[in-house]
Amino acid sequence: MTVPVLHILRQKDFELQIWCVTMAIAAARTLKAVVQDLTGAIYPSVLAIDVLILCTFCVLGLLIYHNKITRIPLAAGPILLGLLIFSYVQFDGIFGTTEYNLMGLGVLFVLVYDYQTLRWLMVLYLLAILGANYYVRIEGPFEPAPAGSASGTLDNFFTTLVAGLILILYFKDALVRESGRILQLRKELGRKVDIITLQHQELERRKRQLHEANANLQAQIQEHTQQIVRQNKAIEDYMRLSSESLSEPLRNIIAETVGLRDDSFLERQLKQEVSELHIIVRNLREDIKRHGDFK
Repeated sequence: MTVPVLHILRQKDFELQIWCVTMAIAAARTLKAVVQDLTGAIYPSVLAIDVLILCTFCVLGLLIYHNKITRIPLAAGPILLGLLIFSYVQFDGIFGTTEYNLMGLGVLFVLVYDYQTLRWLMVLYLLAILGANYYVRIEGPFEPAPAGSASGTLDNFFTTLVAGLILILYFKDALVRESGRILQLRKELGRKVDIITLQHQELERRKRQLHEANANLQAQIQEHTQQIVRQNKAIEDYMRLSSESLSEPLRNIIAETVGLRDDSFLERQLKQEVSELHIIVRNLREDIKRHGDFK
């Protein structure tokens, strides 16, 4: 039973662990007082105060443990302070048996409340103790409990000592585990930084490859462009030479066909073919000229 409880407790935030363990120790110490009240001469006022304190600690501890509340309620501080002050007065102040409980309550306030709340709560705490001691000194109308109903000084000392040792040992273990968790997080962060560094290096390598690929592509495009320009120039030169080489024979052919008559079908067909050839050569020259003007 203990192991699952500790396992669940260790899964909580460190601050919640402080609250739960402190409440458990305070409840155990108060339970001891209740048992003493029941096994000896029973005084209803003493028993009622101890039972109320015990119920307050148990309810707060269970609510925190089961995540019903995420922090100690502000009202719990003054309630516990009022109960312990009443018990303190009841046992005749520092000559009684509840001074250890009041000291423990001060430690509890420091552990569980934030600084803003703690400022005025500790003022209330000190004023309550001063008021209680003044009340005891002037021997107010409230009648102290019989001495036999309280634990002895030595008993309270050892009870407080054991509670303090348990608290210190648990927090030491909690701090070791927290330090280990932080160390593990640092290692994990280091691994992630290494991964990010490798990814950055890989990204830089791919960027260089991309730049090289773009440079190669630009060079290939430029080479192909120059090759196309050379081919177009060669085609243009060929067309120009062809048109020039055809011009003289074509003029001779035209001159020979001028004297032909249109009587026979062959003569008419020959004139038509020569005329079409002349048109082709002329269009070819005009295309070459327009191409040169465009350039």
